[in-house]
Amino acid sequence: MRGARSSLLVRFFEKVRVPSADPNVCWEWMAAMDRDGYGRINAGGRDEGELRAHRIAWEIANGPIPASIIVCHKCDNPSCVRPSHLYVGTIADNQRDMAARRRGNRSGVGLPYGVSPNGQRWKVQIRTGGHNQHFGTYDTIDEAAAIAQRERERLYEH
Repeated sequence: MRGARSSLLVRFFEKVRVPSADPNVCWEWMAAMDRDGYGRINAGGRDEGELRAHRIAWEIANGPIPASIIVCHKCDNPSCVRPSHLYVGTIADNQRDMAARRRGNRSGVGLPYGVSPNGQRWKVQIRTGGHNQHFGTYDTIDEAAAIAQRERERLYEH
């Protein structure tokens, strides 16, 4: 197994672009990516499948990732594999971070995650378990954002 791990490390670093020593600059994954922009690398064995590159970066720098914990990006760049741009947390932690940074909404207009315009009002809708759950329509974006954050925390706290 030691040889397989060594081989994975070599293959991993062959696929990373380190453009600068500046700690604020992302290390970009330059190989296969999934449709969400996260880097992918073959685990090495025929039946081992693919792994997400940023998770490998975290493990190289910090060791194993505990069960039910995810690796998140401080830089909001899914192709980044710079260990100092990564942190571990729960899905609920990541949802709170997404809401605080006003990212993750597919509308692309910088709205809080789960909030979308509905005429002159704001609709709260969160997808979970393969279904959209509706949490009402509100007069202000701030009211809708607070409801969306509360419901995301409730839904993703497990």
